[in-house]
Formats: sequence, C-alpha cells, structure tokens
Amino acid sequence: MSKNTKQVKKFKTKFISSIFLLDLITIIILYLIMPTIQGYPPYSEDFAFQAKVQPLTHIEQYTSILLIGMTLNIISLKLYMKRIYAYINKTDKKEDIKYEEILKVRKDCINVPYKLALFEFFGILILGLLLNLVMLAQPFAVVKFTLMIISLASITALSVLIISQKYLYNILESTYIKDKRYEKNNGIRIKNSLSLQIQMLPFVLVVLILISLVGYSKAMNKQGETITSYYKAYLEAEEEKMNNINIDSLKQFLDKIPVYNKSDYYFIITPNDETIYVSDKDGSISSFVLDYRDFFFQKTDGRLYENFGIDEQLYAKKVLDSNGKIWYIGFKFKVVDYELFIYYLLIDVIVLALYSVLSYIWAKNMSKNSNKISEKLKKILNTNALDKENILPVMSNDELGDLSYYYNKIQEKLINQQDIISIQSKFTAVGEVAVGMAHDINSPASAIEGTVNLLYDFKVEDNEEEYKLLLDNMKVAIEKILKLVNNAREQFRNHDNLSKEEFDLDELLMSMKNAEETAIIKERCSIEINTEKGIKIYGIKSKLYQVIVNLVRNSLNAYKDNKLQGKITIEAEENKNEIVIKVIDNAGGIPEQIKDQLFNKILTTRGTKGTGLRIIFSLKYNRI
Repeated sequence: MSKNTKQVKKFKTKFISSIFLLDLITIIILYLIMPTIQGYPPYSEDFAFQAKVQPLTHIEQYTSILLIGMTLNIISLKLYMKRIYAYINKTDKKEDIKYEEILKVRKDCINVPYKLALFEFFGILILGLLLNLVMLAQPFAVVKFTLMIISLASITALSVLIISQKYLYNILESTYIKDKRYEKNNGIRIKNSLSLQIQMLPFVLVVLILISLVGYSKAMNKQGETITSYYKAYLEAEEEKMNNINIDSLKQFLDKIPVYNKSDYYFIITPNDETIYVSDKDGSISSFVLDYRDFFFQKTDGRLYENFGIDEQLYAKKVLDSNGKIWYIGFKFKVVDYELFIYYLLIDVIVLALYSVLSYIWAKNMSKNSNKISEKLKKILNTNALDKENILPVMSNDELGDLSYYYNKIQEKLINQQDIISIQSKFTAVGEVAVGMAHDINSPASAIEGTVNLLYDFKVEDNEEEYKLLLDNMKVAIEKILKLVNNAREQFRNHDNLSKEEFDLDELLMSMKNAEETAIIKERCSIEINTEKGIKIYGIKSKLYQVIVNLVRNSLNAYKDNKLQGKITIEAEENKNEIVIKVIDNAGGIPEQIKDQLFNKILTTRGTKGTGLRIIFSLKYNRI
C-alpha cells in the first residue's frame, strides 16, 4: 500500500483536528452544565474531595471519555474515508483515475458526512450512558442525564455533518475537474425540506431539554433551601431545651419536631461517627455525606447531600455534649417533584410537535419554488421543447427568487440560441442548394453559351436542319435550367410549410435524391432507394423531407470525414401500425458514447462544422 502524500496528511490533520475540537467543546459543555442539571452539591468539583469519594475525578472521567471518543473517531474516519484518501493520493501523484473510482468517491463524499454524524451521535450516546452508570446511581438522575446527552449528541452530530460536508465539498468538486461526466442519485438522497427539518431539530431539542432540565434543577434547589430552612428554624428554636445529650435524649427531642414530608426522617451521628442512627428502618447515611460534611460543613451551613445526582439532601446541626465532643443531628429529605418534571416534559413534547408541523410547512414552502424549477427543467429535457410563455413567477426577493429569475433568463437565452441555430440551418440549406444549382446550371448554361456563339456566324439558309438542331439543344438546356429553378423554389417554399397534407413517399424520396444529386456525385458516392410502392403518408411533408435530407447529409459527411466512398441506401416498409424508414451507410456508424444523447438538442460530433440540429423530430405522420 502506497504511503500517504503530504496532501493527504494535511487533509487528515485538518479534518481530525476539527472533529477533535468539536468533541472537546462538547466535553467542556457537558462538564460545565452537568453540576447544574444534576444538582451536584456545592463545592463538590473540588479535586481533593472528588479524589476522596471517587476512583476518578470528573476531569479524569471526562478526559478518558474524550480520548476513547477520539480513538473511535479516528477508526471511523479510516474506515469511511479510505477511498477518498486514495483519491487524494492519486490526484497528488498525478496518476490516472478511472471513472468508476470517481463515481465511488463522489458517492462517499455525499454519504460519509451522514455516516460520521450517525457514528458521532451513537458514540456520544453510548459513552455518555457508560459515564452515567459510573457517576450516577439513582434512576431519576439517569433519566435526566440521558435526556441531556441525547440533546448534546444531536447538536454535536449535526456539527460533524456540517464540518465534514464542508471538507468533502472541495473533494467532490475536484472530481468534476477530473471527469466532466455525471450521474443522478449518486449517494444518500434526502429531500431539501426534510434536510432543513433535520438540521433545525437538534437546536430546538437542545434548547428545550436544557431549559427544562435547568428550570427543574433550579426549582428543586429552591425546594431544598425551603426544607433546609424549615428544619434549621426548628432545631435552632429548640436548641436550648437539649440537655444531658445522649442518643435517647436526642431521639426524644427530634421526635417532637414535625416532618416537612412524610418520607423525611431524622438522624443522629455520635462523636467520631462511631454510631449512626436513623429513624426510618429503610433509611441510611452514606459515606459521601460524612466526607462532604468534613470538607464543606461550614461553607454550606449544615446543608449536606447524599451523593452526585441523588435527589436526597440533609440538614445537620452540630451539638456538643458535656465532654465537649461533637454530635450531629438533623433530618434527611427528598428533593424531587415528579409532577413538575413530567409537566416540563409534556411542554417539550407539545413544542416539538408544533415545531415539527410548522417546520414541515416552512420547509415545504422553502423548497416549493426549487421543485418547480426542477420540474420545468425535467419537462424541457423530456419534451425537447422550450416555451417563451412558460416562465416562473419571481415570488420572493431572496435566493429562491433569484433562482426563478435566472431560470427565466437561461430559458430566454436557450430559446434565442435555438432560433439562431434554426436560422443558420436554413441558410446552410440555402447555401447547399445554391451550390448544387450553380453546379447543375453550369452545364446547360455553357451549352447555351456555345450555341449562341455558333449562331453569330451561322447562315440559316445554308443549313436549315442544323440550325433547328441548335435551337432544340438550347430549348432542352433552358428547360433543364427552369426545372432546376422550379425544384429549388418548391423546396424553399415548402421549408416552413407546417400544414399537413397527403403525399407519396416515393415522390418525396426521389425529389430529395434529385436535389442532393450534386452533393452525392461530389463525394463520389451513390444513393439507392428501395421502398414498397404506393406508400402514402399524411403529415408535414417539408419536415419529413428535412429529416431525411439531414440523415443523408450526415452519411455523406461521414464518408467524407473518414475519406471513404460508398453507397447510401434508403429503405421503407409498411408494417401493421407504422411505416419504418431506414437510411443506411457504411461510413463507420454512430459513436457508442453519444448514442444516448442523439435526441438531445444542439448535439454535433463535427465541432464547428456541424449545426447540432439533431436527428429528433416530434411531428406525427400517419399512414393513409
């Protein structure tokens, strides 16, 4: 396998650096908003405290996740970008690249951004959930974290999509410099309206979820402050009544204080944490609470927390016994409101539903004009017809309005070019007929000139029979000239005649053969007509004449270009439902690469020598 060139290394470095920077920003945002969303205890981001209560600090956890994520991203880039890297290598080394390879690269340039975006989304989601399991234990905290990670994963995936499309756009564009051929539907196809919705959804999702989670967290923090103040007020008011401090006396004292919620219970912690008593048989005081108390009791004024992301808090009061030893008493309570949380989620669902409907209408409206332009262009391509009256209304003063305007301008230009080419074709036909007439008239005109010269000195009385013969020769020559002129006049007169009529196919073909006789002789070719007798056609005679003339002239030009001599055969046979007319030559045939384009407008293989008026004609001819 060849080594990567400097161009590939440079491209890889920029691409990977962009993805790394994006992942880093995501991790930083996650690190900053996690404490607020999950209601982490105040001051708990202290490194010394985290090292005490967890195997890894939050910084170490997030750094590990970032490194794992980047490793997976590098693997995914290597997997998905393989053909693109190979293409850049070959381009940099100026090696030949097959069209099949180019098509695959184009497909990858369209598909890879979506693949990377999906990989990023599910990668962040899976790694986030793993982090969730390490840091959180309570199901409700897991739900909140999952919602947050989904919103961040979606916005990050969208950013990856946009960044990768930006980088691969230049690669995609370069493939058309390599090879001008193109295909339709190469790669994942997403409607413009759906693409607009997909790109807007992550922003809406992030805003809704983060606002809801932050709002809920702030509300629960206020609730915690309220309950803490409640128990603090009772304990401070009754503090003077405490005497002879021991577990039994403290139990009697705390039993008299009414709880804020039925689920609340009190606790007693003896000196040096030798004994921990809780009034609820299912209750407990975690080691996290004790460690947090030791680090931050004074700063929080006795407000303690069960753990990271756990919706249980405590208010603890320090009391001294007669020996000066410290006891801790207080109440443990839950800080959670499921109804409020569901209310926030319900609002999010309603807003998302409204957004989906409104964004769909908006996106459809945005793409409506571009769809019209696509349909118009498709119609022109399929019918091979332009219409001066078929314009697109300019409905807005924006990019879509500009698209409609320039579509109309391009159509006007194409129509003008078509008219110019049509006129040029008529002049070409006139020129060819004129050259043929000049050649054909030259012989009888020369005969008349010679006869006239003889008559200057001719004595009629001496040779009357010879005199009559000379006059007869002049008459034949004049009749031949008149016939040539009348044929040419009839040809020009019928050139633009679009009225349908009944005509004999044999007569049309013989007329064409006589008109093209000079050109045929000039190229030292011959023409043979083999048709069934008596074929009658109802249609536009001049148009069918022009089509057959074009085919015959194409054959003559092919013989000339290939320096060949040969025969042109015109055959016609009447089948059950159609009349088949064939123009056959042995000049090499139509090149394979243009056969699919034969019925396109303005196609020529003869460069500036051809008019490009094509073989196609769309008028219908009926049998009689």
